[in-house]
Amino acid sequence: MQISVTKSYLPRFFVGILVLIGLYFASIYNFLLFHSLAEFFSIFIAFTVFSIAWNSKKFSDNHYILFLGIAFAFIGTIDLVHLLAYKDMNVFTNYDANLPTQLWIAARYLQALTLLIAPIFFVRKLKYNKTIFVYSIATVTLLALIFARVFPDAFIEGFGLTDFKIISEYIISTILLASLIFLYKNRNALERGIFKLIAASIILTIFSELAFTFYISVFGFSNLVGHYFKIIAFYLIYVALVKTSLTEPYKTLFKKTKDSEERLKRASAVKDVFIDIASHDLLNPTTSIKLTAELALRSEKNPKKKENLKMIEDCSSNIIKIIRNAKSLAKIETSEELKYKEEDLGKILKTTVDNMRSTATKKNMDIKGVNEGINGGKFIAKVNPLIADAFSNLISNAIKYGSEKSEVTVKIESKGRMWQISVANAGVNIPEKDKKGIFDRFSRLEKNTKIKGTGLGLAITKRIVTAHNGRVLVEDNPGGGSIFIIQIPK
Repeated sequence: MQISVTKSYLPRFFVGILVLIGLYFASIYNFLLFHSLAEFFSIFIAFTVFSIAWNSKKFSDNHYILFLGIAFAFIGTIDLVHLLAYKDMNVFTNYDANLPTQLWIAARYLQALTLLIAPIFFVRKLKYNKTIFVYSIATVTLLALIFARVFPDAFIEGFGLTDFKIISEYIISTILLASLIFLYKNRNALERGIFKLIAASIILTIFSELAFTFYISVFGFSNLVGHYFKIIAFYLIYVALVKTSLTEPYKTLFKKTKDSEERLKRASAVKDVFIDIASHDLLNPTTSIKLTAELALRSEKNPKKKENLKMIEDCSSNIIKIIRNAKSLAKIETSEELKYKEEDLGKILKTTVDNMRSTATKKNMDIKGVNEGINGGKFIAKVNPLIADAFSNLISNAIKYGSEKSEVTVKIESKGRMWQISVANAGVNIPEKDKKGIFDRFSRLEKNTKIKGTGLGLAITKRIVTAHNGRVLVEDNPGGGSIFIIQIPK
C-alpha cells in the first residue's frame, strides 16, 4: 500500500494539522494544559492499541502486532503516572521535576526494548499470559525504583538534564535504530504499508528522543517538539495495528468468502449436471428394467427364475428411490430457490394419506385420522410442495416398520404458534441411543432385519421441515412403536 497524502488521506491530514496547531496555542496559553493533552492523547492511543490487539487475537495471527499491543498497555501505564507526576499537577507531593523525567525515561526504555524484541514474533508464537506477567514485573519494578528514589536522577532543578538522562536518550535512540534495522530485515513478514507505518513511527520516536536531550526547562520549546513527534509516532502505531488487526483480516475474510461462494457455485453446477444425468441416463433405463422384470414375473412359472426376477424388481425399485431422494435433497439444499405459498396442511395431509392407503393395505394395515384436520380443516401455513414428501416419508416409514394388521394414526393439531403433525405406528420402539442420529443421512436402524431402505427418507424429511423453519422429532408410542412429529410455523 502506498503511504501518501491522497484523497483518502486528506481529511486525516488536515485534522492532524489542526490538532497540532491547537496544541501549539494550548502550549502558549498554558504549557501544563498542552502537556496534559499531548500525554493524554498518547496514553489513550496506547490503551486503545492494547484493547484492539487483545480483542482481535482470536482472528489475527500476527503475533508481532499483538505483542506491541500488550506492551503498549504497560508503556501507557507509566506514561499515565508521568502525566500525573508532571510539575504543577500536584498529585505526588514531595517530588520535583525529576520524578516525571525519570518516568519518561523508564517508559521510553520499555518502548525501545519492546520495538527491538517485537520482530522475534514474526517467527515465534506469542504466549499472552507470560508476556503480561513479564511486563507487569518490569513495570512494577521500574515504578518501585523511581518512587523509592533508587532510580538515577534525570533532572535537577536550576541545572537541567543530568548526564544519565542525556546518555539514556542516546542509548534509547540507538536501540530504536537497531529495532528499525531488525524490522527492515523482516519487512517481508508485514504488508508493505504497515511496515512503512511502523518504520515511520520508530523514526519519529528517535527524533522525539533527540529533541528531549536539549531542554533545560520542562516547559521548554524542545519539550514541545518532542511531544509532537511522540504524538505522531503513537498515532502511526495505532493506524498500523487497526489495519493489521481489523481492516486486513476482514478484507481477507471477505475475499475468502467470495472465493468460497465461487467454489460453491461451481460445485452446485457440477451437482446439477450429475442430478440431471442421474435423472435421465440412470432413472429411465432403471425404470425400464423394473417394468420388464414385473412383466416377466407375471408369466414366469419357474420358482428359481421368479425369485431372481423379484430380486431384480426390488433392486431396481431401490435404485429409483435413491435417485428420487437425491433429487429431493438437491432441491432442499438450494432452499433459497424454494417458493412458499399459503396452503391448507390438512388437505395436503389428506391427499398424502389417500395415496398411501394401497401401500398400507399390502400389510393388512389401516391409516386412521383421529381429527377432522385431514378431512379438510383449515390449517393454513406457508409451505412448498415438498412438504407433501415429508408427510409421505413419515407415513411410509410408519407402514414399513409397523406391525402387520395394525393401524397408523395420523393427527394434525394446533400447538401455540405451530401446526403439529404426528404419525404413530404400533411396533418396536426405537432405542434411545439411536434417536439422536435417526435423521442423519444413511442412518438405518433395521440392520438385522429384512426391511429395505435407502437411509435417506428421514434425512430428507428433516431438511424439508428445516427449510420451513420447523422441527421434526421422534417419541415413543405408549402402546409400542414410535410417534414422528413435524411442527410447522402457522
